[in-house]
Parts: sequence; structure tokens; C-alpha cells
Amino acid sequence: MEDIKSANRTEAVIHSVSNWLNIAGACILSILMFLTVVDVSLRYFFNHPLRGVFELTELMMVAIVVLGLGYTAATGGHISVDIIVTRFKGRSRQMIDFVNLMLGIVIFSLIVWQSVLYAFSSLATGEHSDILKVPAFYFKILVPIGSTMLVLELLIQLFKLFKREVKI
Repeated sequence: MEDIKSANRTEAVIHSVSNWLNIAGACILSILMFLTVVDVSLRYFFNHPLRGVFELTELMMVAIVVLGLGYTAATGGHISVDIIVTRFKGRSRQMIDFVNLMLGIVIFSLIVWQSVLYAFSSLATGEHSDILKVPAFYFKILVPIGSTMLVLELLIQLFKLFKREVKI
């Protein structure tokens, strides 16, 4: 019984962190939209665009995408090929779900590992953006953070698949 409570608490914490990261990504999207509107307006009306907005757009897009990965998995928002998958029932469907979850966990675990190495090599070399000189590390470290949340959400789904007493 204590194991179930602990698992439920862990799941709640992971979902909460995924949700907060998603909110952070939504806030970054709002800032990006505001900057774009200001940039276009200044360019159109005064022929004087904001310096570095295109560069910030590139960096912010990474944050927007990766910060929403875990939340999207938690809410079942990732794209699936329903035309094929819904044709399977019972054990076949469970096997497909198992393989998909395992592939996602393995692939995104590799992404976490490699992107941590990439982010810290960026920190060590002092890599920064060309125009605004924004350190690249702060945006590159978001990739393993978002990918870790996706892996954790996929592990929760895998746990739930086994919890339904699926024998694979």
C-alpha cells in the first residue's frame, strides 16, 4: 500500500513539474509573440527593427518546443498513427504500446545524455549568439531538461501499462 502511495506521489510531482515547464514554455511563447509584433511594427512604421529579435526567436523556439514535451506526453497530445494502431485489439495493442514506449524511452534517454554533453561543451567553450552575445548554454540545457521530463512521463505510462497486469 505504501508503494502505491509513493508511486502516486512521484507521479504527481512529475506531472506538476511537466505542467510548470509547459507554463514556462507558454510564457516564452508570449514574450516571443510580443517581440515579433514590436519588431514588425517598428520595421514597418519607423524602418527601424529591433536588433537581435531573429536571433532571440531561434533561441526561444528551442525552449518552447522542449519545455512542452513532458506535458504533451502526460496529456496524450503526441501524434499517433490511429489508423493503424486502432485496428489492433487486446494483447497486440498492448505490445505496440509497449514497443512505442520503450523506443521513446531509449531514444529520448540518448537525447538527454548527448544534449547534456553538448550543453556543457558549449558552456566550456563560452559559445554565445552572434548579435546579442547571449550564452548558448542556457538554451541548450533546456533540451535535456525537457527530454528528461518526457522520459519520466513515458516511464509513468509504461508503469501504468504493467500495472494493468499486462504480461508481455
